[in-house]
Amino acid sequence: MPTSIPDRKITVLKPRLSLKKIRLLGEKLKGRLFTKFFFLKARPEEVRLVSVDKYYEPFIVVGGKYTIDYCKKHSHIIQVEGNARKVAFYGEEFKPIKGLPSSDFKKVKLDGEIYFRHENQEYFILDKMHREINPEELPYAPFEENPQEKIAEAKMKITEIRITLEEMMKFLQSRIAKRPPDINVIKEKFEMSEREIIYSPRCQLTFRHAKTGKESIVKVDCVTGKVTFGRIDKNISGKFIQGFFEDNDQDLRSMKEEEARDENKLKTPEPLPLVGPHNSSSVSETLPRTSNIPLQMSKIEGRTEFPTKAGNQVFHVGNNVTAMLGDVDIPSGTTIFETLVVKGHLRIGDNCRILGKVKALGDITIGANTEIKENVISGQNIIVGPYSVIRGSVESTGDIECKEYAVIEGGVRSKSAVELNQHSKIFGTLHAAKGVSVMKGSGYD
Repeated sequence: MPTSIPDRKITVLKPRLSLKKIRLLGEKLKGRLFTKFFFLKARPEEVRLVSVDKYYEPFIVVGGKYTIDYCKKHSHIIQVEGNARKVAFYGEEFKPIKGLPSSDFKKVKLDGEIYFRHENQEYFILDKMHREINPEELPYAPFEENPQEKIAEAKMKITEIRITLEEMMKFLQSRIAKRPPDINVIKEKFEMSEREIIYSPRCQLTFRHAKTGKESIVKVDCVTGKVTFGRIDKNISGKFIQGFFEDNDQDLRSMKEEEARDENKLKTPEPLPLVGPHNSSSVSETLPRTSNIPLQMSKIEGRTEFPTKAGNQVFHVGNNVTAMLGDVDIPSGTTIFETLVVKGHLRIGDNCRILGKVKALGDITIGANTEIKENVISGQNIIVGPYSVIRGSVESTGDIECKEYAVIEGGVRSKSAVELNQHSKIFGTLHAAKGVSVMKGSGYD
């Protein structure tokens, strides 16, 4: 189809946080980087800042417009009086045919075409790994007027984007250039209207424990102020292992308040301390019940925190288990790299991936198109959403319900009843103390 391609644009966002503020933020957070027994923090004088590196994180913005003119065959039925012998339209004659035996009317069938025009215009944002992201995740800030000169002056590292123009075109066409079925194409046009790379400034702070020699990293988004904690694994060629992702709005607010007090421009009370995965009872008791306490989640990508009730505690048991007290709601699109244990009800959104086990004392509700790599165990009921896949087994003391096209590769065991909806499949053994309800079309006999 005819196409048009715009010139590539490069945009560099201006940082909202200065290097001084980032260093100050790092000093506030360094006590959380090296802990012992999950609650004993290292003394500030034992943790030293060894390097500060700036770099740009790229985002790909691609958009286009698709237009198609087409026609479809269509038959029109016209009802005429029963004594009519023929019908003429624009000089062409048609012979009516008898309708229903009980009807006093005849009908005329006219074969023709209907003409349509379909337009679709959208834009998409990809990260450096060519994965589509929500436009709301792209930071918005003023941009530099001369981006190339600014990058050269700052001497900041730029992450390369390995995506060709052809790959961009194929991605965009697959998303917006879709023809309706059973049509005759008259005219079709596809054009790429947006082709831009946006570089967002980042800063990486490396801290080292003076006694153990271990290193941890704090990555700061210079536009939004969000922070990623992690560590360096020297056994894997210095690979960065993400520890947890935290929304540090309260830290930024505290930092601004301190600066304002220093300048005698604003008098505000001391901010409440941020309570992390090892909430101190003496601190949490002083917080009001309505406080929004940011949670630090181990090795979780996607959203910065889970929307849970205030005061819920999070514990990291070993390297691969996260335990949470209270009901937990996992947002759609979240990836969890470890086992999740919940002392309460657990609801998992759509399009999630959990690479470990899932255990909960309460109900477990799994959304659509979600994959769980290992077993799912509940102290009450379990609902597996449509098109979801569980690679392990499913065990429950309550009812187990599988929605349409849900797949369980392991066994299913329930102390109550099991209900399999249409086209759901179980490849392991099935045991239900109170019986199994099998809908027509399910994959279990």
